[in-house]
Amino acid sequence: MDPSAGLVDSCPNNLEGFSGYMFLTLINTLMGAKCSLGSPNQYPEDFGPKIEDGDFFDFIVVGAGSGGSVVANKLSENKDWKVLVLEAGGYPSATSDTPALLFSVIDSKEDWQFQAEYEEGSCLAFKNQRCKWPRGKFLGGRKHNTYNNNSHEG
Repeated sequence: MDPSAGLVDSCPNNLEGFSGYMFLTLINTLMGAKCSLGSPNQYPEDFGPKIEDGDFFDFIVVGAGSGGSVVANKLSENKDWKVLVLEAGGYPSATSDTPALLFSVIDSKEDWQFQAEYEEGSCLAFKNQRCKWPRGKFLGGRKHNTYNNNSHEG
């Protein structure tokens, strides 16, 4: 059964049938979610300004990408340990919350803008035959708000 059966389209022949219905549903969903995309409220507080000389941490995890976030999360399960997570990036843009927009982050302020070294016969379509090697400055891994209170990011 076609889920779009019985729907009245105000623009006939423009976006008809199931694919048109799904496209417009996607647009409507994105518009409804726009306030939560890229919201700093979904990330832990930045403790950087609160850290002072002499503060002690049991562990310092450098990089809060998919690996660093998981390591920090596991370490912070022990309530007796203080864990500091260092990440170069700030609060991510809404672009980073949308998986389909992955490639639009390349060459942005959220990308380290690395390039591969020249190798004969490789990356022929790129300037100086050097491929882009995208690496983000993002928080990654498990859901960000699951960190314990003794895990700090700066």
